[in-house]
Amino acid sequence: DGMHEFLMYHLSACGVDLLYNTSSAWLTVIDTSGPCLTLPGFLFDRLRSHVPMDCPFPQGGKAWGRFCSPRRGGAETLPALSFQLEDVSDTPAPKLHLPL
Repeated sequence: DGMHEFLMYHLSACGVDLLYNTSSAWLTVIDTSGPCLTLPGFLFDRLRSHVPMDCPFPQGGKAWGRFCSPRRGGAETLPALSFQLEDVSDTPAPKLHLPL
């Protein structure tokens, strides 16, 4: 089975908390059978405002199954999605980084 579920805490990109004012955690499914990153609409919009990408639809618009691709080249490098696997207050949990 290529599906794995876990809670992702404090998801961020470019130092910005993507779950700000929503939740500190998000139930995440990793599907190793496909190459794409799929996000709920509100998370995609927040990520898109920090990562340069080419999309066939406007910011905040419906994707209707269409794909976006990150802009590559030049001096720009793509950021990583950073997150923690636990939410503890006394000692910060280690951060994991998923390169885009």
